[in-house]
Amino acid sequence: MRSKLIFSAVLAALLLISPSAGAVEFGPNSANITNPYLPLKVGVWSFSQGVGTNWNNRIFYTHAVGKETVSGAKIGEQVFNNVKSLKAHVIITDDGGNYQHEFFTMSFAQDTDGNVWVLKNYSHMANITGLLGGEYFQSMFMPAVPAVGLPAGIKMPEDAQNYCRIVQVGISSLTTTFGTYEDCFKVNCYDEDPGDTEVEYSCRGFGTVRTTTEASPSDFMDLKETGTSSLTRTVVIPLGD
Repeated sequence: MRSKLIFSAVLAALLLISPSAGAVEFGPNSANITNPYLPLKVGVWSFSQGVGTNWNNRIFYTHAVGKETVSGAKIGEQVFNNVKSLKAHVIITDDGGNYQHEFFTMSFAQDTDGNVWVLKNYSHMANITGLLGGEYFQSMFMPAVPAVGLPAGIKMPEDAQNYCRIVQVGISSLTTTFGTYEDCFKVNCYDEDPGDTEVEYSCRGFGTVRTTTEASPSDFMDLKETGTSSLTRTVVIPLGD
């Protein structure tokens, strides 16, 4: 029994690193994100608004503000230096009604197979920088071709009990509070406490359009608006009716 548990733990750790055994490559255009499930380029922003008793004041705001070069990220045994990345500000406010806020700056890079990775994540609130392959997160952020079992999204800190995986693909249509989307898939972000499992839905051309939890499925964070702005500073759109 003990050997079986050790094998399971090792297998889980390997799955956290990469969905394939092949080497990952980043080309000269790695900052240009063409993955259809993560429509990010410089200037693009998106704004999601909470709906429901506990999440009615919660917002999630993303704004791609520029490009930078990242070194030191790891995928398995590979170390990557001087990778061109797309830099985006991510703001989360009023986390589940607990008045917990977070402001991240994430650096996204697309490999030559079209998969997108977060190479660096800086928490402005905690003044902590995490690199892919370090103690905070290990997995791919968005596969080019979604399939059940592949990583998608980000869970921090990530380990064998805390991770995100695609659990359903081929959702032809998904209706949220503010719109209807096509070609979607479902992600579960598991937690060592099963009651805290987060559920995300991502759709072609829009990215994540709904976030909720298994424990409180009546509370949502739904994509409300998208747009383009040349501003490089953080601007949070106020809540509206």
